[in-house]
Amino acid sequence: MAYNVKENQSGYYAAFMERIRAKYRDYYTDPSQDQGSVPFAVKYSTDRLRKEGFFQDAYREEYDQQVFPLPFSVYMQSGIYKLCDADEPLLHIHHNERMTVGQPEHYERGVYLFGLCFAYGPFVEDKHTIASFLQEFLNQEGIPCRVVNYGFPLINLEHAKQYLVEQLLQLPLKQGDIVIYDDAVGLGIQDIGYINLTDIYEDYQLPMNWFTDSPRHTNHKVNQIVAEVFFQSILPVLRESTGNEIIQKTSSNFVELTYLKRYFSEFDPSAHGTIGSIVMNCNPFTRGHRYLIEKALETVDFLILFVVEEDKSLFTFEERFAMVCAGVSDLANVMVVPSGAFILSQQTFPQYFMKIVDEELVNSTEYDIRIFAEQIAPKLNISYRFVGEEPEDQVTSAYNEAMKRILPSNGVKVVEIPRKRIGEQCVSESRARKCLEENDLERLRDLIPDSTREILFFREE
Repeated sequence: MAYNVKENQSGYYAAFMERIRAKYRDYYTDPSQDQGSVPFAVKYSTDRLRKEGFFQDAYREEYDQQVFPLPFSVYMQSGIYKLCDADEPLLHIHHNERMTVGQPEHYERGVYLFGLCFAYGPFVEDKHTIASFLQEFLNQEGIPCRVVNYGFPLINLEHAKQYLVEQLLQLPLKQGDIVIYDDAVGLGIQDIGYINLTDIYEDYQLPMNWFTDSPRHTNHKVNQIVAEVFFQSILPVLRESTGNEIIQKTSSNFVELTYLKRYFSEFDPSAHGTIGSIVMNCNPFTRGHRYLIEKALETVDFLILFVVEEDKSLFTFEERFAMVCAGVSDLANVMVVPSGAFILSQQTFPQYFMKIVDEELVNSTEYDIRIFAEQIAPKLNISYRFVGEEPEDQVTSAYNEAMKRILPSNGVKVVEIPRKRIGEQCVSESRARKCLEENDLERLRDLIPDSTREILFFREE
């Protein structure tokens, strides 16, 4: 189930935000910047929040010694932001999970809550988060569920998305478990339950002193109401019988909903004979890429090209994707798709983008390849994966070697093809970029096809 806080049919969100802005208008240091210029100490002063009645009946003297929003720390591991453990009077975090009060020792299902500040609860103690209230409702109903709070309080949506995807991929999900997530991170899952919290705020006519500077920065009163709405929404599902079959660690349901259903809903593998695949970055698309594709088509009847979607290259994903599409437009038996979050992504293999050789390199390569081998290749009937020979890049070389170890045992043959050469030198993306940097267009012409040149320089007269 997804939730968000956005405009509704009655336009209540715009009116709500105007009332929030009005709270701080006297404090603007720069009126043209609106409330973004209001000093932090003004918006989040504990004394101000207390006098405004934000804490309501939850207030106790300990709050006067507490800084709000509750302070947290993050660290980066393999390119992914994570929460540091915390053991404070009002805040407890362990392994990226904020404490949910009342979790039962024995349970049949898990309810996993993901999101930004709203899920995390930066202005309330552990027992007053949405997760803790939801756990209380479940306990009162006698439903053996464990609620887990994976709220992530960083504002950056891309970091939050990376965090969410990684946590989802690592969850030991069972049949019947429930995931509730903030749609603001943009996973693109369709055909699931959805709640616009703006409708809830309007229905209950919630007072403005229950919010700080955002509809996601709420007190315990709002959290309790939202938790009850979540509870009533998932109650019919929770009352259904459930099995105990453990879903694979990478959650085939999640991969199918967020990736395969999006790009392959109309793809019929049985109609294409032998299917092969290539994962390519194409930064830019070169004659070497075209050569690799042509050699692969000598072996298979149909070829799927997964273009790396992360924007970690000189050229944007949109530019690279356009180059690949143009470069194979004359080939009827080739399909070009984004690689998504599960193939050579920041979530599955961050070292690829940072070119870091560290102690986690082996785990990351195997993790990425197993998702492909166990969740993607079988659904698409992929029986070949083609790679270009990699004599220089140590990270890519390690990735290729891991493919040779893992994929054959999952029914996918790995074929390594020597690079295309011009004279004594290999055609490579790095050589093409160097030519661009040095404005050596004559040498560049030998490295890239006309289709790429037209995209880079528009059509030459």
